[in-house]
Amino acid sequence: MRWVVMATGTAMVTAMDMATVTNRAKPRAVPLFHPLHMRLPLVAAMLACASAAQGQSLGEAPASGGSGPRFRPQLTVSQVWTDNLRTDGSAQASVSYGPKDAALVTTVSPGFSYSTNASGLRTSIDYSLSAIGYVKANAPSRLQNSLSARGSIELIQQFLTVDATASAGQQAASAFGTQSADAGISAANRREVLNASISPTLRSHLGDFADLLMRVEEQRTEVRGTGQGDGRGRTSMLRLDSRGSGAMRVFALISQRRGQFQGALNSNVDSQTVGLNYRPDVDWTLSLNGGRERSDVVTATAGTGSTWGTSANWAPDARTQLNADWQKHAYGNTHTLSFEHRMRLVSFRFIDSAGLNQGYSGSGGRQTNFDLYYQLFASREPDPLKRADYVRNYLQSMGLSADGVVGGGLLTTSPNRQRQQQFGMTLLGVRSTLSLMVGRTQTQRVGPVATGDLALSPDIAQRTYSISAAHKLTPTSSLSLTANRSSNQGQGVSQFTSLDSYMAGWSIQLGARANAQLGLRHSRSQGVFAYSENSVTASMTQQF
Repeated sequence: MRWVVMATGTAMVTAMDMATVTNRAKPRAVPLFHPLHMRLPLVAAMLACASAAQGQSLGEAPASGGSGPRFRPQLTVSQVWTDNLRTDGSAQASVSYGPKDAALVTTVSPGFSYSTNASGLRTSIDYSLSAIGYVKANAPSRLQNSLSARGSIELIQQFLTVDATASAGQQAASAFGTQSADAGISAANRREVLNASISPTLRSHLGDFADLLMRVEEQRTEVRGTGQGDGRGRTSMLRLDSRGSGAMRVFALISQRRGQFQGALNSNVDSQTVGLNYRPDVDWTLSLNGGRERSDVVTATAGTGSTWGTSANWAPDARTQLNADWQKHAYGNTHTLSFEHRMRLVSFRFIDSAGLNQGYSGSGGRQTNFDLYYQLFASREPDPLKRADYVRNYLQSMGLSADGVVGGGLLTTSPNRQRQQQFGMTLLGVRSTLSLMVGRTQTQRVGPVATGDLALSPDIAQRTYSISAAHKLTPTSSLSLTANRSSNQGQGVSQFTSLDSYMAGWSIQLGARANAQLGLRHSRSQGVFAYSENSVTASMTQQF
């Protein structure tokens, strides 16, 4: 048992530590087959092997409602014909659509998926490494990683757990650069971003007096081939909640937040608060808190002031949930307002949140089909690991790519304040599905120093609209239609880009472990460099 836990922990720590390579001596360009590119596949394999060892070496049957290890390698081969590979602005006019450059793009993507839910270990890993080559074009071949991993292990029952996440994917480097609907078509304004986090949590009781909660979350962001966007963050907290059978409970919270973007000053926020929770009814929880806070986010010199806030939660049943939270801070007030409701066929979700980003870029506003449906299905499947598998299976059955980009995002390089607003709705029928998403992200500079896009514009607004319909033609084939629009707007007159893309796809199941897809796409982008692009895609996936 002990050596298995150490192996799993080592793999998780390795996933975190690989984000620090560039902080020591990051080159500006990394060769295609440099060991840095091959490290992510190795780490993903280590996570799966360590998890498998945990599930197998114990020799125990899965817990009630659990499932044993499931490892499934796969290979995807796709061929894309595009009438315009030149979408990065080269040889194009700045105000009109320029000449096109047709090409064939071949992608070979070996990968695997792994999941388990047994013996205190819950893991979901999906990884692929894509080799992209071009015919009838001078574009260089390249590799792209795609990773989505979540894991939780209970090291000491009802006392110590460790949660870890890791993701890798393509993201727009600049909100004002050329946007593209396909990462294989354009690479000029795209970067590969790796995000990883690990969070040990300790829970205990101080007799019959209070419940104790201690948590430390370490976060890393690494951007391949450049230092822009690299960052780290750490959040530590200690919380005490009084115990009792009454409607009122008191609590005390001490927290520390540390963050740093590469090349920028550290930012620190320390707070000590006390509060009161009141539960007038089984469906309602109300809270009020206040205390002191010390931060150096806005200015280089730390300042101390008061902080206070309030929150309310309403959960009348498992299908409906309303959460509201508002907190006062010197660097800007934060809030979260969310509402989820699920009916038999329809579910919808609304969220409006504003918070501080000190050094962990996260997705930076980038959103894929997986991200979109992962959020939309939150009320349908609350468990995050089960939901990840559910979303992947759903996208595959409907012929939608999990890595398809809905919103490109941007790389942040200095402390910033983000406000995100999103409304999503899904209609699930017997053979048809309709999904709708409308979103807005506002990124504002915090503090006097900034680089990247926030140095050009202290306030950037990004809007995303997506509608998707899928219909099962037969038990083994389906048709999907998707329309996406994204736009980015800065404060400058020329700081505007937009991308409209329309896609139609047909997929068919070829036996128990193989499926084929055929897709059509039309894209049109406007901004500093305008272009239009049409493509035809054929792909086949074989699971082993």
